[in-house]
Amino acid sequence: MKEQEWDDVIDIACEEIYDDLPRDLVEEWLKNGNFPYTQWFVAEEKEEILGFIAWMVEDMYSEEILLEIAWMAVDEDSQRSGIGTKLIKDSWIDVKDSFSDFSVSITVVADEAGSKTFYREVLNPHFESSEPKDRVRFYANLT
Repeated sequence: MKEQEWDDVIDIACEEIYDDLPRDLVEEWLKNGNFPYTQWFVAEEKEEILGFIAWMVEDMYSEEILLEIAWMAVDEDSQRSGIGTKLIKDSWIDVKDSFSDFSVSITVVADEAGSKTFYREVLNPHFESSEPKDRVRFYANLT
């Protein structure tokens, strides 16, 4: 992700994920990761950022890595147009190359009905576990 894209990503995160938090706190959280442990990708059209995804190493074992889709959001006007699916599938190609020597699993936490359905369809998870507050954690392997 390019440095000039950060403002748009932070704006989308503030609107779609953290609408009740101060912008400077959201910016600090989002910029806290380091490559390759956190990798950012954006979807853009005509130089406008429409959405973003961040993959983060959640856990590393001797021969296996658990990656989390830590943050993902699409601008409200661009939702339900395939951008989220494309973000996951296209960014996965680059992310898995960073960890090509390991077995990699993916996890994501979903707490709203729409996001649960979306991740089930895109990730085709091999395992789901319930968490507090009606949250579900999905475990998947994309090829």
